[in-house]
Amino acid sequence: MFTITKTLNTALISVASLALLTACGSESSSEPEEISEKTGYPICSNNDKKALLWEYLQRVYLWNDSLPANINLQDYPNTSALMEAVRKSPEDIYSVTRAGQTRVTTRNQETTIPHTEIIEYQGLNVAYMAYTGFLPEQEQQLISALDDLAEQEPDAMILDLRENSGGWGFLGKHIGASINSNLTGMELFYHTTNATITPQVLVEVGDLFDSPTTLEQATADLDAFRAPVLIDDSALEFSMDLDQLIVLTSETTCSASELLINGLEPFIDVVLVGEKTCGKPLSSFSQTVCEGTGAEETFSPIVGLIHNADGVTDYYDGLPVDCSVSPTRADGWANTQDPSVATGLFYAVNGSCN
Repeated sequence: MFTITKTLNTALISVASLALLTACGSESSSEPEEISEKTGYPICSNNDKKALLWEYLQRVYLWNDSLPANINLQDYPNTSALMEAVRKSPEDIYSVTRAGQTRVTTRNQETTIPHTEIIEYQGLNVAYMAYTGFLPEQEQQLISALDDLAEQEPDAMILDLRENSGGWGFLGKHIGASINSNLTGMELFYHTTNATITPQVLVEVGDLFDSPTTLEQATADLDAFRAPVLIDDSALEFSMDLDQLIVLTSETTCSASELLINGLEPFIDVVLVGEKTCGKPLSSFSQTVCEGTGAEETFSPIVGLIHNADGVTDYYDGLPVDCSVSPTRADGWANTQDPSVATGLFYAVNGSCN
């Protein structure tokens, strides 16, 4: 799951019809394996997929300058072993391959906003929102939930990201603007890539995965990926106009959740309550090969490093908390007996953890 702004289309590698060879005078026939012109191996064989992955990594992998100069594909039993062997350590534990097609969402869930509430606590009205995944198909739900809370003019905001492992980071632009409309136009985040990615390289990647693209489209895709994402209030009707955001975090708080926290820190007081986050300032591009053959695999190498407006990106060890709280949790959302919720409320009133 950054997962994340994806600018490459999921590629398909088709298997051509196999011709029947009939030996002269023979009563039997055989079906020879068709050889890929790209790799020199039988299409969708283990070696074919390893060769495609290796070509892909050399072109788009964030740390492609750290890849071995030469490898023997036969030394690796499968694409997963190859990926694990060549990815950069210790920064990259996230580049993976997996059987099956690209996952479109971080998880199957009817809503990524299971609970919102205005909690009346010691004279303050505190907005609470649990947010469990940055999913683009639920963008309007996010906007509506933020507007519903902001319309009630809360005195403080608690954003519960303890079960949010990430998704599409651009959705954070709505959260930032809802917290404070004065942030509109500020830079939430931007990506850097390896030094060798060019539009022509993306054209080559499209050809590699039988997903052709034009140089013009590749240029637009690369520019969009590298362009800053700005905080934007255009979809919102209301703003809370707060100078502080209290965020409940856990070791599951990852990727786009960390992007949001890191992205807002140059502009407002972001207070983390709970456990330090997972530590993933990174984004990936996924490509699926051999779809429809029963031998599908998806390659998801890291291709982008995420920065905030101040250029901060080095949080591989996780974002540290301001108020450390045991991961023990009470039932239900916004439960004031929950240690993290209780600490967040206390901080909203008193400006300290306890």
